[in-house]
Amino acid sequence: MASMRWSRKLPGRFFLRANHLQVVQPIVDEIGYGEALPLSLMKLSSAGGNQVRLVFVSPGPGKRTYINEQFVTYPFHVCRAYYKPNDPPSMATLCLQSTSGGIFESDRTSVSIVLEENSQARVTTAAATVVHRMEKDIAQQKVFIEAGPGSFCEYAPGPLIMFPMANLRSSLELKVDPSATVIFCDSFIAHNPNDNGETFTSLRTDVCVRNLQGEVLVRDRAFVTGETYENKTLGITGKYKAQATLMVIAQQVSADDLVTQLRAGLVAIGE
Repeated sequence: MASMRWSRKLPGRFFLRANHLQVVQPIVDEIGYGEALPLSLMKLSSAGGNQVRLVFVSPGPGKRTYINEQFVTYPFHVCRAYYKPNDPPSMATLCLQSTSGGIFESDRTSVSIVLEENSQARVTTAAATVVHRMEKDIAQQKVFIEAGPGSFCEYAPGPLIMFPMANLRSSLELKVDPSATVIFCDSFIAHNPNDNGETFTSLRTDVCVRNLQGEVLVRDRAFVTGETYENKTLGITGKYKAQATLMVIAQQVSADDLVTQLRAGLVAIGE
């Protein structure tokens, strides 16, 4: 399926790329005088306002999961799915890349990932994501994941690197079938390339897990300022510069057994 990227480069012009062909369509800045939307914008709206929409399907048990539907616009690029030797045979791995160089002030990004019945996929990023300086406005990123019956999803993007005065709001919403499994990891670290004592403004995260009926199963919210982060407060960040949240949503297994296995894994990794 053709990938499509859209970016606004000149006043009144939108660039649509599909199958490596570029179509340039001049339009007015505001549509509202009875004109029909250009075809390019009608296609773009079909992803429900998301810059990325991915739908994974599996042709049958043990068979390779593949991308059945793909819609990608600026600032994202989606790499070809690949299959790692030590993964389950049907599991696809996909990397999301940013063509903009990170997250900037006033960015509003949205990603939708759907795993249909029995599909298995890992979605990650090619590298860490830099969150740049923001003087006046914040940036927002939203991710929506729907895991269908018997599916397995691992969403583990690289860490956010919070630059001085970075101010980000990040949200993840999951809709999970009782027989599905979702592993989610979110992490960040602060960095000051000039080493002048500045730090990021704030980072707010919101994770919401719902069942198929829309009822909230889990909600986790966190808020940290750069000042709190730099204070290394015991019980908040302590001596650790890198911070992360790991969630495993698996309603068909024992929570006690899951915790035991996770702790054993941490011991194997070491300090």
